[in-house]
Amino acid sequence: MDLQLVKTFIEVVKYKNFTLAGRSLGLSQPSVSRQIESLEELLGTTLLIRSPRAVTITQNGYRFYEKAKEFFSWIQEDFFEKSKPSIRIGSIEGWLHTKIAKKIKDLCTIFENISIELLTSSILINKVASGELDCAFTTYNIQTETISSLKIFSEDYVLISSKHLSSLDEIKHHRLIIHGETDLLYKKIQKNKFHHIKVNSILALLKMVEEGAGIAVVPSYLVTDKNLYTLKYPTKEKRNIYMNTLNYKKTPDKIFKLRSLFITDL
Repeated sequence: MDLQLVKTFIEVVKYKNFTLAGRSLGLSQPSVSRQIESLEELLGTTLLIRSPRAVTITQNGYRFYEKAKEFFSWIQEDFFEKSKPSIRIGSIEGWLHTKIAKKIKDLCTIFENISIELLTSSILINKVASGELDCAFTTYNIQTETISSLKIFSEDYVLISSKHLSSLDEIKHHRLIIHGETDLLYKKIQKNKFHHIKVNSILALLKMVEEGAGIAVVPSYLVTDKNLYTLKYPTKEKRNIYMNTLNYKKTPDKIFKLRSLFITDL
């Protein structure tokens, strides 16, 4: 249904006059009359009784008017009069606890309400596709009719330890801490049977390294503890962080604002 038809009907009921309603809308009297006729034809009922002296609202017209007025009040309140929009964000663990956490003050200046969910990349993508999230920060580059992804960060990796490391060869002398089968050290564990700890939390992994339980390879941006020693870890398996959203024909303003906070030098 064309919302303009509904808006015109509300104005006619308000003024009880087609000409005055047209003036408030910037429309001619014939245009107002045609719009009311179109609305009545669409609804299959008479909404207004016209006469040279007055416009009378029918019972069905009054029922429709009450619902239409309530609907437009909701539209105005939730979409046009808010000084700030709300945003629903999803993120993988490491990105949430570092990059998003550091930007939270900036996010609060832009958005009225902020909802953040910590989930795996696959679940986050499904939530974006279903409309449960406005965007998600994941390692997945999805380009479909439904989902669009923008690369916002390119990761490099470091070997971390609580003690000084002189070279990467020292890996074989330490217990390895990994966070899953996608971990860069996972293949070494499979091939060389290193002693290891497997934990599915990046934060827990970092804490274990701090406590001297072993060494790990992580994206460099996760290392915020200045007491940890780092060595650059060369790899061809470079991951990127993507901002995943619905594939909009016209990107909403709040998505542009969010995107501007997180795009970095790639």
